[in-house]
Amino acid sequence: MTATTRCFRACSKLFVQHALGDMLKSNEYNDIDEQLDSILLLSDRVLAAFIEDREFGRISKIADLLKDINATVKNQSENISIFEELLQNTELWLKLLLWLVDPAKSTSLKSNPQSYTLFPCIRELGLLTQAELDTKENDVKNISDEVRILIYWNRKDRNYLTHATYEIPDYIKARFPSVALITLLAPVYKHQEVIKAKLQGLITNPFPEEANELIAMVASEKKRHLEHFNAREKWVNKLSEYLKPKPDSSKPYLLLSGYEGIGKSALVSKLTDELSKSNASIGHYAGSVRKLAPWLPDVILHFGKQSNHPTTIVRSLIAQANTLLLEPEALPEYETNKSHHEWSEKRAYSPLKRDTSQEDGYDESDRYQQDINNNTITDIKQYRQLLYLIFEKIAQEHGAFVLIIDALDEISSDGTTLDFLPERLPNNVSALLTARQNTPVINWLKSNRDVTSLHLDELEKEEIHLITHLEPENSLNSKIWEASKGWPLLVVETAKYIHQNDKPSDKIPFYDKADSVFDRQTRQWKDINEVLQLLSIFEPAIPIDLVFIQSYLEFKFKNRYYSQPELRGLLSPIASQIEGLEIGQVKLALKAFAEYVRERYWSTIDLERILQSITEWLSENEEVNAKVVAEFLKYWTDSSQVKKPKLCKVAALLVDRLIKNRSPDFLFDVYRYAQEKRNKRDKILSFAASFLEAAAVNRHVKAMRIFGSRLVDGRGLDMDKEKGEKWLIDAANSGDVDSMLNYAMRLINGYGVNNDVILGEKLIRKAAENGNCNAQNLLANLLLNGNQISRNSEEGEELLRRLSEEGNEEAIYVLASRLLDGKGLDKNADEGEYLLQELVDNGNKKAIFTMARRLLEGNGLEQNISKGYSLLENLAKSGSISAMIELGTRLMDGRNIPQQIDAGQKWLQKAIDADSKDAMRIMANRLLDGKNINQNIQEGQRLLYAAANADDSESMLLLGDRLIKGEVLTKNLKQGEAWLKKSAETGNDDAMFLLGSKYLEGNGLHKKPAQGAEWLRKSAEEGNIDAMYTLGTALLDGDHLKQDISKGKKWLSMALSKGSKYAAYALALDSYTNNNFADAAKFFLHGHDLGDMDSTNSLAYMARRGEIPVFDELPSITDLFNSLINNNSPFGLVNYSLALASGYLYPKDWLGADKIISSLKLVAGDSDKIQQIINWWHKELALKNDAEGHLVIGWLLRHGLSEDPDKLSLIERLRRAREGGWDVPEWMESIPV
Repeated sequence: MTATTRCFRACSKLFVQHALGDMLKSNEYNDIDEQLDSILLLSDRVLAAFIEDREFGRISKIADLLKDINATVKNQSENISIFEELLQNTELWLKLLLWLVDPAKSTSLKSNPQSYTLFPCIRELGLLTQAELDTKENDVKNISDEVRILIYWNRKDRNYLTHATYEIPDYIKARFPSVALITLLAPVYKHQEVIKAKLQGLITNPFPEEANELIAMVASEKKRHLEHFNAREKWVNKLSEYLKPKPDSSKPYLLLSGYEGIGKSALVSKLTDELSKSNASIGHYAGSVRKLAPWLPDVILHFGKQSNHPTTIVRSLIAQANTLLLEPEALPEYETNKSHHEWSEKRAYSPLKRDTSQEDGYDESDRYQQDINNNTITDIKQYRQLLYLIFEKIAQEHGAFVLIIDALDEISSDGTTLDFLPERLPNNVSALLTARQNTPVINWLKSNRDVTSLHLDELEKEEIHLITHLEPENSLNSKIWEASKGWPLLVVETAKYIHQNDKPSDKIPFYDKADSVFDRQTRQWKDINEVLQLLSIFEPAIPIDLVFIQSYLEFKFKNRYYSQPELRGLLSPIASQIEGLEIGQVKLALKAFAEYVRERYWSTIDLERILQSITEWLSENEEVNAKVVAEFLKYWTDSSQVKKPKLCKVAALLVDRLIKNRSPDFLFDVYRYAQEKRNKRDKILSFAASFLEAAAVNRHVKAMRIFGSRLVDGRGLDMDKEKGEKWLIDAANSGDVDSMLNYAMRLINGYGVNNDVILGEKLIRKAAENGNCNAQNLLANLLLNGNQISRNSEEGEELLRRLSEEGNEEAIYVLASRLLDGKGLDKNADEGEYLLQELVDNGNKKAIFTMARRLLEGNGLEQNISKGYSLLENLAKSGSISAMIELGTRLMDGRNIPQQIDAGQKWLQKAIDADSKDAMRIMANRLLDGKNINQNIQEGQRLLYAAANADDSESMLLLGDRLIKGEVLTKNLKQGEAWLKKSAETGNDDAMFLLGSKYLEGNGLHKKPAQGAEWLRKSAEEGNIDAMYTLGTALLDGDHLKQDISKGKKWLSMALSKGSKYAAYALALDSYTNNNFADAAKFFLHGHDLGDMDSTNSLAYMARRGEIPVFDELPSITDLFNSLINNNSPFGLVNYSLALASGYLYPKDWLGADKIISSLKLVAGDSDKIQQIINWWHKELALKNDAEGHLVIGWLLRHGLSEDPDKLSLIERLRRAREGGWDVPEWMESIPV
């Protein structure tokens, strides 16, 4: 869509500033604030409809002026003269609106050009009465309504006949912005229902070229069904009535089932025609779109026989939807091949990313956030949300429409690949789905979607003549009905025989079963039996091009060539048995006929030889594309569908033949198409794995990378890390940037390969030096972070700024965020805000989301709740699920905005309606806990189970954890363990960590240390910092696992490189207990820098005891103590007391030190913290006869904070402290009162 057709909404701030206030004071327009968004949208639709119209196309001037005005306002240079020019052009707008609202009146006025001016348009649109139009300038105060007064000044600015302008007073000119903008808005507001109705036929965009072929195939099938079909009027009326959308509620899917040949597709075609009659189409692209898809704009249509690929189907549905939208949605890309450990700038730096290492329990706030600019689909289920939002958008912009998808059983044998269907339909949208009776897809739909089911009955007796085209009173109609029992397939075939053969009634075959019809149909192929062979073999797989048929016939008959006209001529007598002949993409029309041919007409030996012939042809014919091969092999090598193993073996022979003869690109494409409908974690189909490996062997770089990644990760293939890494190395050495970055990040993070930061950095630099922007972006972030490679802020900043200057939006976003946060760069809020605002102005959704949050929280920017709320609300209204959830939770909690629980709940519900499992999980959690909502355990449980059953791994995790703990839900360890395991098996690293830690420690589940370690390892390899830390400490300490110090330190070092303060402390403590004070100090310092108070205390402890070697980075010890005191750290307070008692850095003060120890009763709070103090000073010091340990234990005894672990008296403890050099005063030997 061009910017021209968005100009009204782009100028919304102008309308709010100059028009809204006056209009709200008017009794006629006093609710316009609630409708402003829809009025501006409707105005943009008017522009879109007529911007290129011969008669009204001059309204483009309105669009241009609004754009110019908006630009001047943004530049803070608002110019009254531009508004004056806009005012002079409002006549064009009003004439167009009058034509839409009252064409007869418009035509009548047009007949007299002299009187067809601004004034009668104002009058006929009801903006002013004739009396108000005739009011003298001095009497304008007699017009009581302020809006009417402003519109009056528009009238006063014109001479009735010459259009010349009067000299208007300056005080009125100052109101020209209001006059002009109100004149534009007021008539749209007053006549919005009429205008909406007139624009329901608006086609706004053309089809993208890639959609044309499939849509043409759908149109061809529809046309074929209608050629011989005139019955079912009662059913058409019945379905039409049911499918009338409801503006204020959601309707279930209507599922129409029936046997093969009962006439479902024909009925759908007839119904589509009926539903498409209501609106005349308008708009520049109406002709071209309706020529290809005459069912638009009222119906969005797909026939399952034409494509069974979810990706292709969804792209076709969106392409159709886009013809109705002002702003077309980008067609999604489906990515099945991306490695889980592919490099990513977002991994390198994201101000929205949560720090799992510092998180306790479940936090809803950031788990739903996604890269909301990303248009890549990695799971078919993601289509549900996308389609829901698009359908909702159509309902809001265009109005009601019907979605029709025929033959779902052709799309999916068991229903699983139908997960692209939204779980519910938006208001004002209805949908009809059809499927064969008694197929698994019916059960799947009833279990997974809200459906109303209807069964299509046979034809009624009085309808038969409409199909046979015989006179109603002809007795043959009755005989046909009696024999066929009203089954359309039998009726049509009997009627054909009658019309084609002049036979007496006793010689007419009145078909009573399908096999009789199919037997007759197969005989009609006798001259081109080889074509029937080919089509019956490919029927369950994919439609094929006529060119392929020509090629196959040439292969079969070496000395015979069939031209395409000749081939069409041979096929034309049997055209009714074929789909797509008109457009050259053909398949057998009836699945049941194809099954008859394969299973009953030919023997197994026949079929085996036919398959052998076809596989030989496919292996030799280089014109056959990879998609055809992939679909052929997917069906014919699948033993669950092909019940005869011999046939599967014959088809599998094609794999080896193609691997020997075809190019690496072809081999990789077969793999890619084979994986298209599959979840990225599913086991790769055997033949697809062979093609992938063969493509890799033949040096196809992407295949090498994917094959290596899958082997290393054990994703879809059996894990083989050594073999996988060799492929990753080969791919990286080829110079392919994505392969270099993939392997580099694995090396740096230790994902599936041995950690090698130096080589990883070298690879990234090599890619960056070749000018790759993504590599430069990644390198810049790594250099600025400094926690994975050595920090070099100067080089990182230079790279990031250069990319930003080149317009790289990701670089601009990251640079803005770092400047605002002061992370890796010197803080510069002004520049950061400027850069972020630049992205916001360009419509970058991630930037808008971030800007909104920062403004609401005052995070890096001056807090501006009004602006932040407006940005977030507009983003939510645009369909951003993340924004809906963010806005909903903030409103419910009153977080940085006034609390509005009902409004927040509505936004959260809107996200749930859009099939957001994140929203379902968040709402479920709140309902279960009663968090800012009335507790409703039953509804919360229903939502949580619904999200978990829909394969949302986070919901599985949450459900499993609650069931194990018995939190609100009834405790059920078996179910809880099953849900947690299921979540872990989807690849959820948090679930892997939780399951692993529970198995390791026996916390809530039976202790299984070996399984626990394995799940923790998997989680750690996915990058989970908590898992790295837990596994590292268990191996280092030999706690629950056999001690392996080397591996333990490796995992802890990896966690530390990710910023884990706990890992820093664990490594420091290990170094300290092994008397490696230099390393201990460095690790404690790292932990201190990460904000760990235990590390801060330990640094102060070592400094006080003189155990720290001198090095430059050490902070002031006094500052360390002050930090500990300010944070009331029990460890820190004991440490500070010892400093006072020894006179270290402070004057010796035993009374002050004793007072601090006594305060631990209040500060420590619970016995666990006291026990931690005892564990250290007793275990590590007192038992080793360190006098300091005796002193601390004695102090705790003196103040009743603990009993003596060794049953010693207070006097004995203090005696031992004195022997060690502490000058403990005698008064400490008494217990204070």
